[in-house]
Parts: sequence; C-alpha cells; structure tokens
Amino acid sequence: MKRILHGVVFGGMSLVAGLEAAELTPSDGVASTSFGVSAALSGPVAIFGATGSAVPNGKAYLFRGLEPETGEATQAAVLTSSDGKSNDLFGAGGRISVAGTIAVIGATRGTVGTHTAQGAAYVFRDLDTLSGTVTEAAKLAASDGVDFGAFGSSAGLSGTMAVVGASSSAVGANSSQGSAYVFRNLDTATGTVTENAKLVASDGAASNFFGSSVGVSGSLAVVGAYGNAAGGNSQQGAAYLFRGLDTATGTVNEAAKLTASDGAAGDRLGTATSVSGARALVAAARAAVGANTRQGAVYLFTGLDTATGGVTETAKLTASDGVASMNFGDSVALSGTTGLVGSASAVIGTTTAQGAVYLYRNLDAASGAVTESVKMYASAGSTNLKFGSSVAIDGDQFVIGATGANSQTGAAYTGSVSSMTRLDTGNTQRTIEGISFITRDDWTIGGATSGNIVALSAGDAAQVVDGRSLYLGKSAGSNNNALALSGSLTAEEVNIGSVAGNTGNALVLNSGSLLTVDTIRLVTGNAILIEGDYTDLNSFLGYLGSAALNIWNGASWQTADSANVSSLLTASIEADYTRITAVPEPGSLALLGLGLAAVAVAWCRKAAAI
Repeated sequence: MKRILHGVVFGGMSLVAGLEAAELTPSDGVASTSFGVSAALSGPVAIFGATGSAVPNGKAYLFRGLEPETGEATQAAVLTSSDGKSNDLFGAGGRISVAGTIAVIGATRGTVGTHTAQGAAYVFRDLDTLSGTVTEAAKLAASDGVDFGAFGSSAGLSGTMAVVGASSSAVGANSSQGSAYVFRNLDTATGTVTENAKLVASDGAASNFFGSSVGVSGSLAVVGAYGNAAGGNSQQGAAYLFRGLDTATGTVNEAAKLTASDGAAGDRLGTATSVSGARALVAAARAAVGANTRQGAVYLFTGLDTATGGVTETAKLTASDGVASMNFGDSVALSGTTGLVGSASAVIGTTTAQGAVYLYRNLDAASGAVTESVKMYASAGSTNLKFGSSVAIDGDQFVIGATGANSQTGAAYTGSVSSMTRLDTGNTQRTIEGISFITRDDWTIGGATSGNIVALSAGDAAQVVDGRSLYLGKSAGSNNNALALSGSLTAEEVNIGSVAGNTGNALVLNSGSLLTVDTIRLVTGNAILIEGDYTDLNSFLGYLGSAALNIWNGASWQTADSANVSSLLTASIEADYTRITAVPEPGSLALLGLGLAAVAVAWCRKAAAI
C-alpha cells in the first residue's frame, strides 16, 4: 500500500526555493491573442506565432537566450509584415520555421499585387541581434500565384533554403490540388522574391491540398497532402518526398510517395509533418485507432535519402492512453531520433481540451506499433488550455504552445528531454517548471556520470509507471547526482546510489513536496535530505509511514525498523535540512547539502518575457 509523504513545512533555506513555472508570454499580450499557435526553435532562439482576434494581422514573437538549465528566455522582438492587413494569418499554425539566425513566416491570406489572399511568406534575418518591432528583409511569393492560393499555408527552412506550401492553389484544371515552392539564398534575398523551383505531385488531383504541411532537412523535403485519395479512400491523405532541392529548377515531381499501410478514408495523413535527416514524422490527426474515431496517429518514415516509388511507414506512433476525438498529431516535431506529438484536444482527468504532448525516443530503432516514452501536460491545467497547439524541438531542448492559456492570451512552455528521461552528460543541471509528466521508462539522473541534478518545481508532478524505477546515481563511480523535489513524485521504487559503489547521490525533499512510494533503496555513502528536523530516527520512520526503506550496508540489504534504525542510519542537521545517511557515513558526503544549496540559489530565477 502506497502512502503519500508530505515534505516538511518549516522555515529556513530551501534548496530550490522560488522556482516558478517557465511560462513564456508576449509582452503586449491580451485576451484572444492566441500566442503559441505556431512555434519554431533553433538553438537559443524561439519564435511563436499569434493570430487571435486581438491581433487581426498576426504577429510573431522572437525570444532569445533560451537557457538549458532553467528554460528561461527573453522576448527580444516582435516580427510583423510591412504590408500586413487584417486576417492575413501571419504566423498561424505550421507557418513558422527558423534555422540559425534566419526565419520564414507565412501569411496565408496576404495580398500580392492585385491577387487577394494569394498568400505570401516573409524572411527575417539577424535573429541574434533584432530588437523592437521588426519587418521583413524579403517577401517570398509564387510567380504563378492566384487569388486564394493559400501560399504560406506551411513553411520549412534548412540553412538558407525554404519550401513554402500553397495548399489551395490550382494545378492545371485541378482546383486546390496544391503546390509548394523552393526558395534559395535567403541569407541575401531582398525585396519581393519568386521561387527557384515548384513542387507538385505527379498524381495530384483536385482538393488534395498538397502543401498543407512541409518538413525540410538539408536538400530534402516532405510535403503533406491530407486530401489525397490514397488507395481510393477519400481524404486518406499522403505525403511526397523530394530530394536535390539545393539545385532543383522548374517544375519538379516527387521521388517517392509516402502512405500509411493501414490508412482509411478521412485519416488526413499529412496534416502535420517534420523531417530530420533521412527520417520524417507525418501525422494523420483524424485517424481511427481501434474503436476510437479521430484518436489520431503519427507515422514514422525512414531511409528518405534513398526511398523511391511507393513507401509505407517504418513505425506507427500512438498514445498509450488514446481516446476518441483527441486529434493526436495536431502538431509534430522531430530532432534526430526524438519526436514530439501534440494533442491539444486531450482530456487530462476531467479537464476538457487541457491538452498533452507525447515524447518518443530512440526512433532510429522503432518499428511496428510504438507508444510514448513520456506524456507531458501543463501543471496548472484548465479547460481549453490547448497545451500542444504547437511543438518544436532542437536537440535536448523543446518548446510547447498553449493558445488557450490566460483567457486565450496564450503561453509557451520550455523544457528538456533529458530532465524527464536520462540526464547523464555530467555536471549538468536541469529544471522542470510548469510541466508535469508520466514516464513509461526508467527515470535516471546520473547513469554513468557525476554531478547531474534535476529540480522538480512546486506544483509539478512526476510519475514513474509501475515496473519502472527512479535511479539517482545508477552505476559505479556515478557520484553527486540529485533530484531536488519541490513538487510531487510517484514511483514504485526509488534507488539512491548503487551497490557497485558510488557516493554523494541524494533525494532532496523540500518543504511542501509530496512523495508517493512503495520502496526507497538507500546505499551507504548516499543520502536523503529533508527540510526540517528529523534527527530522531524513529520520527523519520514515522514520516515514511508504510513506505519500505531498504538500506545497503555494504554486504546486504536490510529493512529499517524501530528496532534497528539507530544501527543502520545517522542523522544530522545542515542548513535547515536533516541529512539521513546509511552507516558508515563517508566524509565526502558532508559537503553535499551545502553544494546543492549553492547550486539552487542560481536556479531561483523565473523565465522572463519583456
């Protein structure tokens, strides 16, 4: 039987006192801004679109200095189009892409010449130095654009090359077949620029909406066409692969067509797309999964550097807790072998459309049916928050949009993959702020390296599913790793240290923290730190209640109880914490509490948006 353990509420210094949610918001945001409808990330630079009724022209907000340790970032500039007008949809969902110091932002209903709502895209450069309110360096347009062509309905950028979708454009006599356009040399482009090449599907038909999503990596692109009648099924959807775009000219057809092996009518494969290297994630947000209509699924395609002809998926990604109408695949993002999938309509508990984001790892080895490694949701959830409206990832860092936050002002959340999975780079600190999560894998802080520390902030919850464990210092020589808990942790088993030999690893329980456990395993040379005075070891056992505390004395495991606790454990007060260690206590451990406290002072900062 598990018992909830309440972190003591005493005065004094908290090792991670003052941490607040890393929630980014626009400096001029008001209700109905819908900030976070789109998101893009490249290194320390993040851009978020806003197209709510309060910003009828649409805007994009540039944040810089995204810090891996804390998730902090600072709003540096507001990006707008010089010729924008009401209802241009500048920066709407899927219409922002960033690479290095260049960004491309689509405006699906922008006017070009005499063509109403032809659509346009805008290039912004020098993102590392921009400030204030900034207009574009160049405007991208289709040379054959027409009224209501929806140019800018999607945008993908790699280096200095962009691919921009025009999902409602006619091709020949086929209305809304859709097309996409390639633009190069965006590092020097000025004025109004037309394409270097035009991409079309060789089997395109009316209402395919080719260009509804785009993903670009190197000279390769994948373009979604959610209206394609693959296999004769209306709106089953498809995606098309193009290569050699660094030299392409004229009109270009695909190298391969990507479809789902189990596709059905109405799935809409191609609603969202992301590409990294030779892999792509392509969403079918309305796909049925089992008996769940419109649960949604995402398909992984690999080997895109050589694929030809008709290609089906390597793996199918779904949510382990999927239900009808959650529209899993509203947004997708891929970086290397890690993917994010948004489900802005997901119900959390009884909260409708609070939204969730699902994390998938090791996609280089994925095959068949795959469920998530981690599920994330906003800790301060509310109805119609729509967490997962947009997602972006670059390496270990990610950002998540939530358009319904703060009366639809919108917000964005920042985080790191390693903090929720395996932090093992050595001498690294990460903070989880504003996001709660459930992991279906082991959670490891310090697998083979030392000095890895994760802080879980007040109000945030972490759950390790049954059959999996939390490890603090998993291997021999993995020293001085810690979880500093101000929120809540649920786990079947918590392991502090390794019997193979390590020291200085700690579970830190700050005031107000909650711990729901079956078993804690504490190895000699490692520690539990609790805010407050628990030097009476029997009171410490009373604090643990029915949770078993197993002690490794160097030769065997022993379960602590009132009869043997004084021979198994020692307790001392340091900086308003009780430090509980197994006998014998190594001298090196005496510095742990002070070391963690010093680190935590640097974490007492809030993500800023100015």
